[in-house]
Amino acid sequence: MKKGHILSIFFAVSVSAAAMFGAACSEDAAVITEFDVPSFIEVNVNSENILPTVTAVSDDGKKYPAAVEITDEAGNAFELNGNVFAVSGNVGDIYDAVFYVELGGKRTEKACEVRVVDHLAPTLIVPTEEVRVVPGKYIEIEDYYSVKDNTSVQETKYTLAHDGETVSE
Repeated sequence: MKKGHILSIFFAVSVSAAAMFGAACSEDAAVITEFDVPSFIEVNVNSENILPTVTAVSDDGKKYPAAVEITDEAGNAFELNGNVFAVSGNVGDIYDAVFYVELGGKRTEKACEVRVVDHLAPTLIVPTEEVRVVPGKYIEIEDYYSVKDNTSVQETKYTLAHDGETVSE
């Protein structure tokens, strides 16, 4: 009875090891067949941007998440926090992104362009209390209202709401 039990355990362990070895060998032999990367990505200046999730598919149908590296034109790598890219460059800067998957000791990669843009609208910060202006009296708008923006380039124009007359330009 003990001999049969020991043989059963040995057989189960052998089958498990063979299955694991077969899975490892099939992954080594797998080849990436689908790997779509956008031609470019736009990221907002002075902001944390979430990069797209890219997945590669092997010939056996398994999906593999791609990692990404981003470098400037001098080849200096940016530090990423997962797939979050904190951009502190200038509008118009262009970086290189390489998405890659390592499978079976081989690295498959695809490149795309990262364009720095400013698509986030400025935020108008208004006072919590009501501001009353006496007709005919001048006030400094900046004493009451401010604009928060991701870039230092701002075109400021204030308009009086009552009759649309421009008070500061």
